Amino acid sequence: MDLDFFSKFVVIIQYFFSSFLGIEMFFIGLILFLFSLFNIKSKSFLVKLAIPIFLLLILLFISGGFSNYVIDSVNAFFKYIMNYYYFPSLSFYYIMTVIVVFVLIYTLFCEKMSVVKRVINYIFLCIYFTLFLGLMSFIISKKMELTLDYSIYQSDVVLSFVQVSNFIFLFWFLLTCFYRLYLYFQKKFDV
Repeated sequence: MDLDFFSKFVVIIQYFFSSFLGIEMFFIGLILFLFSLFNIKSKSFLVKLAIPIFLLLILLFISGGFSNYVIDSVNAFFKYIMNYYYFPSLSFYYIMTVIVVFVLIYTLFCEKMSVVKRVINYIFLCIYFTLFLGLMSFIISKKMELTLDYSIYQSDVVLSFVQVSNFIFLFWFLLTCFYRLYLYFQKKFDV
């Protein structure tokens, strides 16, 4: 379970291309990314409407299939906020995924956002969502019980998905913070 960062990517790539379901999840993430980029060029209302519906349907499908786990995740989220922030936590991972879905939807509809920021959001958030789909397909295909943390954390694939996703989310968040600081200082000090 002590894999270096590169090995975690290798585990994820091996999973995506080892099963038909993994390949499907990879292509769903790729299609999501391509439609998001297509939206920048065409500014199509149909694409703006289709992507949020698609994201929400997948989130609702997964949430419905794991409804007990969703309730446990929300409860655990508030517990983690009050007590500590722990990596890798699947409960917090699910909450981060909900945040990613809403940020993607916001990015689609926000006209004020620059093209550079949109592309950055699409790249990082679509990669994150693709990793989430891969994790869920792995958990479903292995019939893992999400409420039993000890059984989940014994899998290198699950740990790799969660840790790499958390890294991507954190990197995107830091990049977004620095971008906001840049815009603030540019507006404040440039004439």
